Amino acid sequence: MLEKYLGFYVWQGMALMKNVALLKELPAVTKRLFLSFTAADYRFLATSNGVRTAKSFINKANMRGIRVELLIGEPTLALPLYVNNIQSMVQVFRSIPFDGVQLDIERDQLASYEKPIWDAGIITAIATTRMHLNRFTERDIPIGITVHHRELVVSGFQERLCGVEAPEVTAMYYASNPVTVLNFPNLYPDWKYANTSIAVSIEESLSSEESTFKRGRIESLEQWNDLHSRLQCPIVVQSFEDYMKAEV
Repeated sequence: MLEKYLGFYVWQGMALMKNVALLKELPAVTKRLFLSFTAADYRFLATSNGVRTAKSFINKANMRGIRVELLIGEPTLALPLYVNNIQSMVQVFRSIPFDGVQLDIERDQLASYEKPIWDAGIITAIATTRMHLNRFTERDIPIGITVHHRELVVSGFQERLCGVEAPEVTAMYYASNPVTVLNFPNLYPDWKYANTSIAVSIEESLSSEESTFKRGRIESLEQWNDLHSRLQCPIVVQSFEDYMKAEV
């Protein structure tokens, strides 16, 4: 049996939490789920019912060998004016034992005049997340970031990441051709960051050149297994919702 290596971005996190049976639909090699929540979801998670729902889901996922991490996907958190909004999200760690935090804060989603701020802003966002996590829990919570693969060649990026102890970088490399994805290490020979994952797409909305949606779940999973085996790194899939919509 293959080792567990696969992750999924889950943009409707509360819908999954309230339908635990969907865990059975995940591939056996699934190791991680990154769950995103709306403002209304965060309000629910602050209630006793919300805490019970979250704890129950995390416990059932953990029993299957699956980590459940909080996904924060908001590009404006790279901006000084908004970075402290992280506090309102990670305070769920006061009562809910998520297994980590994944920051999906992408430069490309910022306005053109804001993009230069990202280089320093992403580092500040990581440090701010760590500061607030230390306030809300005594556990050592790992923090990862999701970035476009182009960021890997930004001068000094690796060194700055080491300075804030971000344990993982997930590089988005959306190509449905496995040969293209397998060329990833050759594109970035100077990238030495030890804990690197690659994000691929099964999104219905993307082209067949970028996404494996039209190939269905089984063929997509076969490709992900092969990529993991040959690249020797975790694979993260965008997204769980699209995976569930794809034909078996």
